[in-house]
Amino acid sequence: MDKRFEGKTPEQILEMLTLEQKCGQLVSTGIGCWEECETAMEHHVGNLSVIYGHDAEALARFKADMERLQREADIPFFIGVDMETGVGQTVHDRSIATEFAEQMAIGAIADLKDAERLAYEEGRVVSQQASYLGWNICFGPVVDVNINPENPITNIRSFGEDPDIVATLAAAYIKGLQSDGRLIGTAKHFPGAGMQFSDSHFALEKTRTTKEEMENIHLKPFKKAIEAGVGGLMCNHAIYDMYDAENVATLSKAVMTDLLRGELGFEGVMYTDAMGMAGLTESEKNCGNPHMGTIRAITAGCDVILGPNDAWNAPAGLAQAVRDGILDEEIVNKACLRVLKQKYALGLFSSEKREDVPKRDGWSVAREIAKKSVTLIRDRKNAVPIDFEGKKVMVMEPTHPANRLSFGLYSNMTLIKETLAKYVPQAQLALFAPDATDEQIAELAKQAKAADIVVFGTSFRSRSGQVGLMTERQLDALKAVHAANPNMIAVVSNPYVASQLPFVDEIVCCYSTSSVAVEAAVDVIIGKEKALGVLRETIPEEMHNEVEIVFHG
Repeated sequence: MDKRFEGKTPEQILEMLTLEQKCGQLVSTGIGCWEECETAMEHHVGNLSVIYGHDAEALARFKADMERLQREADIPFFIGVDMETGVGQTVHDRSIATEFAEQMAIGAIADLKDAERLAYEEGRVVSQQASYLGWNICFGPVVDVNINPENPITNIRSFGEDPDIVATLAAAYIKGLQSDGRLIGTAKHFPGAGMQFSDSHFALEKTRTTKEEMENIHLKPFKKAIEAGVGGLMCNHAIYDMYDAENVATLSKAVMTDLLRGELGFEGVMYTDAMGMAGLTESEKNCGNPHMGTIRAITAGCDVILGPNDAWNAPAGLAQAVRDGILDEEIVNKACLRVLKQKYALGLFSSEKREDVPKRDGWSVAREIAKKSVTLIRDRKNAVPIDFEGKKVMVMEPTHPANRLSFGLYSNMTLIKETLAKYVPQAQLALFAPDATDEQIAELAKQAKAADIVVFGTSFRSRSGQVGLMTERQLDALKAVHAANPNMIAVVSNPYVASQLPFVDEIVCCYSTSSVAVEAAVDVIIGKEKALGVLRETIPEEMHNEVEIVFHG
């Protein structure tokens, strides 16, 4: 850190910065090595999201580099990372990072006071593990109210469909995240994405709701998050025509300034979502300025732009826009000051060495959440728990397209087979593809007929442009297998998948593909534990994807 800033207030620091440095505080980009850290410093980029690798050696290097980065930078960095399911979402080292179930798991805990306690405890674990690695911004929690079962972007990332429950759990989680004063939470996706039918990565949607519904449903958790002292919010790339019929929220002064700053009184840092998503990229085409999307977002009221076009040159581009009269310097100053105030509050401008954060083992908290959230959605035959003794078992799991973002589809739930094998070593795995052929389906049915029990596992959410959760061919395969052997139990990470499985009598939901969630589900189906979770979500009998897509690409 530049020694000139020692002992100075954020206001005084602002006065000492060059225009390029001030603009750089409004830019964030991802990096993957120390050389890119150096490039960020050279170009005055003020905020980063980083991860170097997953093994112990890479993480040790990463931790050391983050410490070095903060020492050598003139202005300390925000280091932001998606941690909706904990540090284990990014770091796959169990000795350092815990992976939690999706947020809907907490919403499924029967005792809401217990759920609130565990939301806080999960936040505490995330804070301590992130701080150990040198991270200081958590891009989470998701506080969207998932009122649409077909929502492909929020879905099980949400605490649920009840705005009051979502608000309460979000506030508790945020208090846990920020309890040590080393990590800032970022509630998302303002002003609410729970009603969407499309994935913002691939489409720009006009939301179908009213101002009254926004007030009574979608804004409630954000108001509660602000009351809880959340340091950051992240906006949503969608059009809310009740506020602004022309501009996506990210680029709307009516949403980012009038609603957020004016009506709600938010004084923290407003982040954009990634600027490379569909719709936002359209704003930068054919305008003669590669930074126009970033300029428009800042002008609307956003403070930090995530992954802007030409990120390394964005600080210089924004500074030039100020000199050319395209971007108001006063707006830049206000946004920069909000960023500086938070960096100051985190102690980043102090040379006084803070006590090292010890490693925190959060697996006991993760297991408790998983155990208390497993939900028996359907048990028509009272077949759960299942007696597998001496039975031939077929474990059936769909494969997913390799080119899909994780927000659309999760990885296969092969952990079901692996976990079940501890108790049922004779279980055989059968995979089927989204475009399964008639021959493949026939072979699956043949295998099912030869088995005593079929265990079907899926981690599907929904996905953009698709009605439902699985492809028609995968449903055809499931129906054929069920016809050959109706002794089927489905283990799902998504309760909404039940709407596509009316013919399946037994369905268990564990709200995640994390190891602890799948283990908890298996414990239920073998009778080691009881299903303690409650279903608070509305499962439709059928799905109707009717939505106005403004742009799809």
